[in-house]
Amino acid sequence: MPAPLTIYALRTVWRQTLMAAHNVIVYVIIVAIYFPALSQQYAVQEGACTTGNGLCHPGIDWTILTAVPGFAILALNAGWVTLMLGVISTRYRDIPQLISSLIQLLFYLTPIVWPIDQLYAGGGRENVSWALPLIELNPLYHFVQIVRAPLIGQHIDGKSWLVAIGITIVGWALALVVMRNYRARVSYWV
Repeated sequence: MPAPLTIYALRTVWRQTLMAAHNVIVYVIIVAIYFPALSQQYAVQEGACTTGNGLCHPGIDWTILTAVPGFAILALNAGWVTLMLGVISTRYRDIPQLISSLIQLLFYLTPIVWPIDQLYAGGGRENVSWALPLIELNPLYHFVQIVRAPLIGQHIDGKSWLVAIGITIVGWALALVVMRNYRARVSYWV
C-alpha cells in the first residue's frame, strides 16, 4: 500500500495499546471489588508501618490516575522505537533476532516479574545499596515504574519521570533523523 512509513509503526503501537486496554479491564474489576482493603496502608516488612522502619506503602488512592500519563509516555516511546527499529530492521535482516534476545535479557534484569521490594525484604535498603544504582541505570526500570507504581499504590520517584521524558525526547529526535536520512531507501531494502 502506498502509505507513509509512520502509519505502519503507529498501527503496531495502536494494536499493542488496545491489547493493554483489554488487560486493564481485569485490573479495574479487581480494584473495584477490593478497593476498601487496597486503600489501607500495607507493609512489605512486618511492622514497618507502625515502627517507621522499612517499607510502608500508603495504599491505592486517587494518585492511581498518574498511571495514565505514564502510559502515554510509554506509548510515545513505543512509537519512536517501532519506527526506528523498523527502518533499521529492513536494512539489516538479523536485527529482529538480536532485538528479541536483548528484550528477553532486559526482561529478567528489569523488576517486572520481581518487585524491587524483594531486594529490601532481606534487611533494608542499606543491604542492597550496591544493587539500586545498577537497577536505576536500566531505562526500562523507569518506564515500568511510571506505570506500575501508581497502580500498586507506590510513590513514583521524580527521577523516573525525568528519565522517561528525556528518553522520549532524545528517542524521537533520533527516529526523525533516521527517517529523514533513510526513508527513501526503505522501499529498496524491502
